[in-house]
Amino acid sequence: MHATLDALAIALYVQIDDFLPVRSGPRHPPKLSDAELITLAVCQMLLGLPNDRQFLALARYRRGHLLPYLPKQSGYNKRVRRLGPQIAQSITHLARVSPSFGDNLRLLDSTPVPCGQSRETARQAQRAGRQRRLRLLRQPQPLLLGLSALPAVRPGRHARAL
Repeated sequence: MHATLDALAIALYVQIDDFLPVRSGPRHPPKLSDAELITLAVCQMLLGLPNDRQFLALARYRRGHLLPYLPKQSGYNKRVRRLGPQIAQSITHLARVSPSFGDNLRLLDSTPVPCGQSRETARQAQRAGRQRRLRLLRQPQPLLLGLSALPAVRPGRHARAL
């Protein structure tokens, strides 16, 4: 069986719809239910699209057949902000019902991230390396394997310029 984004969205919707309490009140129900909106927000997070406009355009193009109505960007943003606590509760619920929640094994992303490659970091490392070399030259040489050390060489004019 091939897992598709449609199947994932449907499974998310079913889980979230069962978890959320039934909406009640004097007003008419919205065109897009809270469970559908939370499913969209979770799909947006899973796809890694922080821009609401780009996500809604992609959802309208690729997943429009799953939803009867997709709001515009401003309406989507307002409702997602208003449903923040319910989204957090739904994500926690989804984590708890996942099969690996109680396992002692956790899967982590071990993608290597380049660190310390800015110009400022390189300059600081270069300065620290120079200071370390000068300190090493000033210290007396230790005895190695019972042999006497060579006389310490004092840095000359050129060694200080490093």
